[in-house]
Amino acid sequence: KNAGSYKVSVTGKGKYAGTVTGTFKIFKVSNPFTIKIKKTSFDYSETEDQSIEIKAAGVKGNATLGKWRSSDRKNVYVKDGMLYIKKGFKGTATISVRAHGTKNYKGTTQRITITVE
Repeated sequence: KNAGSYKVSVTGKGKYAGTVTGTFKIFKVSNPFTIKIKKTSFDYSETEDQSIEIKAAGVKGNATLGKWRSSDRKNVYVKDGMLYIKKGFKGTATISVRAHGTKNYKGTTQRITITVE
C-alpha cells in the first residue's frame, strides 16, 4: 500500500460475533538514495581546474531531483553530471542534492564534503 491512513474492519465468524473497525497509518519514509563519486579528496592545483563525474543513485518512487548545491558555488559546483573544482581553490565545500517528496517518500537531502589540500 501507499503512505496514508486506512480503515480496516474485522468481522467475527461462527461463535465469534460482531465487527471491530479501526484505522492505521502508513508513514512516508526518507528516500534512501546516495551520492556517487569516485573520490572526495583532491590535491591542490594552482594551474588547472579539476572535474569528476558525480550522480545521485538509488532514487526511489520516481522522485525528481532538485538542483545540486554547493557551500562554495564560486569554486566548487556541479553542472551536467560533473563536479568542478576551480584552480587555486583550497579547503572544503559541501555538495548537496534533494530528492523531492513523492506519495511514499519524504523529500530527502544527501550531502558530501569535498576536500582540497
